[in-house]
Amino acid sequence: MDNKWQDLLLFDKQEMIRRIGDDADLLHALLQSAKKTMPEYIAEIASAVAAGNSEQAKQAAHAVKGAAANLSFCRLQEAAKEMESAAKEQTGDMAQKLAFVQQEWQSIQNEWSSLES
Repeated sequence: MDNKWQDLLLFDKQEMIRRIGDDADLLHALLQSAKKTMPEYIAEIASAVAAGNSEQAKQAAHAVKGAAANLSFCRLQEAAKEMESAAKEQTGDMAQKLAFVQQEWQSIQNEWSSLES
């Protein structure tokens, strides 16, 4: 898979902390919320792609993009941005873009402990 954002940080913890004012409780709450909602959004994208519903895919990708941006999940944000664009333009590569989104979310989950410390 050729994703152009591989040189981006998986997540920018310093930026994340700057955004929330170094509030450990808020960071924990935001991360717990992401743990719950991000899989739901990604499942919604997958369902929409499977059904050929580009509008629903675009909306769910937009939600992922925004949540990822707020949490400084840099690569996930870019993957979701590409997913949103593919859905908006109704290109045939929505399944591939979905795979990128899923891959980046999995990468974040694999590094979760370093986010919470």
